[in-house]
Amino acid sequence: MSKRIFNLSILLLAIGITLLGCSKREHTNPLDPNNPSSNVVLLPPPAGLKATPDYGSVTLTWDTVSEAKNYQVYRGDKKIVTIDTTFYEDTGLTPGKRYSYQVASVHPCGLGGHKSKPVYAMPKKGAKIVYSKYEVHSDDNGDGIVNRGETIGLDLYLKNTGTSTAKRVNATLSENDLYVTISDNIWNILGVDLTAGGEAYGYFVFTVADNCPYNHVITFSLSITDKDGNAWSDSFTVAVKQTGAKIEYSRYEVHSDDNGDGIVNRGETIGLDLYLKNTGTSTAKRVNATLSENDLYVTISDNIWNILGVDLTAGGEAYGYFVFTVADNCPYNHVITFSLSITDKDGNAWSDSFSIMVK
Repeated sequence: MSKRIFNLSILLLAIGITLLGCSKREHTNPLDPNNPSSNVVLLPPPAGLKATPDYGSVTLTWDTVSEAKNYQVYRGDKKIVTIDTTFYEDTGLTPGKRYSYQVASVHPCGLGGHKSKPVYAMPKKGAKIVYSKYEVHSDDNGDGIVNRGETIGLDLYLKNTGTSTAKRVNATLSENDLYVTISDNIWNILGVDLTAGGEAYGYFVFTVADNCPYNHVITFSLSITDKDGNAWSDSFTVAVKQTGAKIEYSRYEVHSDDNGDGIVNRGETIGLDLYLKNTGTSTAKRVNATLSENDLYVTISDNIWNILGVDLTAGGEAYGYFVFTVADNCPYNHVITFSLSITDKDGNAWSDSFSIMVK
């Protein structure tokens, strides 16, 4: 028994010596820059930190640190976000309260660096009325898209992004664009009150010129006021898109010919019912077409689409009447190629062609 106790004592003594030795050994983190064997260097804080107050928010911006993986943003002593951009908007703040901010650069290994010197900002109090969005309320072809040549009714939305109510808000729309004429530029919901976070819309009307280029961008300016004399300005853009209508040749029928057989023969005067079809997605207003050819054996005597002002809805078809004469010496099986120039009232244009064989 005594021998067992002796052996156990020796074992316990050995363990104690081992633990004592371990406790004196330095515990190091390979990512700790204070570890002599570490290659990690704490990154400097970003320079140029700025805090810009707004209504209930503060926007932070800073300069890039070349080696930084991302950045840690602190409000007071609390880290509020880690991001990989050089700006951050801190929202939901109390207007009139002073906030401090610092930013630290993060090493690619994930180690945060030293914080920058603090900057301070106090979110603003009051209303702030800004442009929110627009919707096409009405347009000539009903496709909800701003096309050239159209008169557009616009529902324009304003939003209060501030912290207090703006009373009796009013707005005026303006532009400096050669292709646009505003016919109703006054916000037509006079006296609307916009609470913090609230939104309301007014109705404006403008016309786009027939010769306005496709994809032209119109810049509108807004002058906004309230009953207390507060004033704001904002702007927004509207792109003029190509119409969704697409007018194409569809088919023809011989309406009249000299011998009544419904076939185009040489020496005959032919009355042709020519069908056009809208294969697009929106209506084309007051479609017109002109027929032409460059053929020694053909003379067109009536080349203007004779159903002026026809509207072609998406998928719709309509026909016009054309007259031409085939020369007596035209060879059999000669193919006549006709060209079509097609327009609508809004200045949109299409071209197409078709052929007829002389039997």
